[in-house]
Amino acid sequence: MFLKITKKAEHDKNSLIIMDNEIRGILPDRILLTYFPLPFAGEIDGEQGKELLSLIEKMPDNSYGNMYPLKNIALFSADNSLPERNILPN
Repeated sequence: MFLKITKKAEHDKNSLIIMDNEIRGILPDRILLTYFPLPFAGEIDGEQGKELLSLIEKMPDNSYGNMYPLKNIALFSADNSLPERNILPN
């Protein structure tokens, strides 16, 4: 399995994880430095790949599916808590 770890910009604190030419997610550099030097490009074994994918799944930034319902609930509850105003004269 070929792993490439890059940054979009030099000052970023997060790195992009690319496995077998497919973007898998983003992880903070402080976590990645315990596993690989940064930047990194090279072959890894299956166990390292599985461990890296499990780290990506645990990060809240990579779970886009879970984020959107929370935003919708927050918007819905905010709309219901606003007082109703009648701006048309009676």
